[in-house]
Amino acid sequence: MLLAVAEAGSFTAAAKRLGRATSAVSYAIDTLEAQLGLALFDRGTTRKPTLTAQGEAIVSEAKAVAYSVETLRARVRGFLDDLEPEVSLAVDSLLPGDRLTALLRAFNGQFPTVPCA
Repeated sequence: MLLAVAEAGSFTAAAKRLGRATSAVSYAIDTLEAQLGLALFDRGTTRKPTLTAQGEAIVSEAKAVAYSVETLRARVRGFLDDLEPEVSLAVDSLLPGDRLTALLRAFNGQFPTVPCA
């Protein structure tokens, strides 16, 4: 909910995006603020809440967590699709560096969750 409100710019827009009532989104944010013990949004006198300095920092961390969760989900999908969990590569020094770089970029584009060692 936090990321939805931050990205949408308002509780109403986030509620529409999430298919929830505005009051449910507002309650969720109020509950999160109470649990954290700090205000994430400055509701002030405008209809659109703005992130506080602490809210901006928390949103930044929440984005990192969301990215990590998506990476984890992609890794699990890779396991379910029988992808190798890791690839080791030995390269001859005669292989041109630009070709190796292109190959590794293409591999990473197709299999982003498989680390190369």
